Amino acid sequence: MDQGRAAAAAMGLAGLAIAAVVIGPSVEWPWTSPRGDGDLPSCGSVDLGPGTGASQVPADRAACLFDAAAERLGAELEVVGYTTEGDPVPVYYRHHPGVSGLEVMADQTADSYGSGGWIVSLCPEATSPHTLGVCTPRDS
Repeated sequence: MDQGRAAAAAMGLAGLAIAAVVIGPSVEWPWTSPRGDGDLPSCGSVDLGPGTGASQVPADRAACLFDAAAERLGAELEVVGYTTEGDPVPVYYRHHPGVSGLEVMADQTADSYGSGGWIVSLCPEATSPHTLGVCTPRDS
C-alpha cells in the first residue's frame, strides 16, 4: 500500500469521518516526528468509543488547537478512535507555533490489521480535526 493510501486508511480506521482529504506532494518537515519534538501543551484526550467519528470531538477541544495560547506555544489533542475489530487507534492533532494547519499522527501500533506503525501527515490547510483540507504524508 502506498503512503497516501496508508494515511487515508489510518484516518478511516481511527473512526474519523473526514470527507475530501486530499494527499498532496511530499514536503520537508520542520520537526522530528512522531512526537519527538518535545511536549506541546495538551488540549486533553477524547475517547470517541466504537462507531463514532471526528465530528463528535467537542468543539471546545477542537478550538483549543487554534486559540491564542496555541498560536504562541503550540497544542496537541489526542482523539482515540477504534477499528471495526475494536482496536484503539489514537490520533494526535498537533498545532506547532508558526506553522499553518495541523500535524496529524495516527498510532496504529495496537491495530491488529493496520500498518503496525505510525502514519504521519502535515495538513497545512486544517482549521480543526473536522476540516483537514490537503494533507501531505510524511516520508518514512
